[in-house]
Amino acid sequence: MAAKLGHMELEAFVQATEDEAKVVLALSNLAGHDVKGSLETVRTEGIHKNPLVLLKVRFTKEREAREVLSSLLLSDSFRKVLQEGPGQRLDEDNVLHFRFDKQAAYNGTAVMHVSGEAVKLTIKVLTFPFSREAALECLKGLALTGDSEALGP
Repeated sequence: MAAKLGHMELEAFVQATEDEAKVVLALSNLAGHDVKGSLETVRTEGIHKNPLVLLKVRFTKEREAREVLSSLLLSDSFRKVLQEGPGQRLDEDNVLHFRFDKQAAYNGTAVMHVSGEAVKLTIKVLTFPFSREAALECLKGLALTGDSEALGP
């Protein structure tokens, strides 16, 4: 059964003490290219009335998503998480969830992050017909080969 990439989204909050340009650079580094042109910015405030900015970039074309995924697959940290089993990161809608260290991303490295300030990545995996098992099988192949083509044409 073939799977393919649906949409992919990178998202990060900019705290009042952070430089927004540096967080944009972190997103660009994870995407493997400059994301300024496709960035969505939402200005809001936190629970204590502190200013917050939500930065979000969405890749809706499969080609774009594959390019981002290919860039991320260069990271040993990302591939290791996929190899250890993507099942715990795949929700009931076949959306994968990852968190990357924001500071490491700014420095050009994709390092998985457990808690705190992070860059969130979500990847929708499409299977026909819908099947969690088929999605997991394709993701395991992706982790083993390191090639985004493992998800099928």
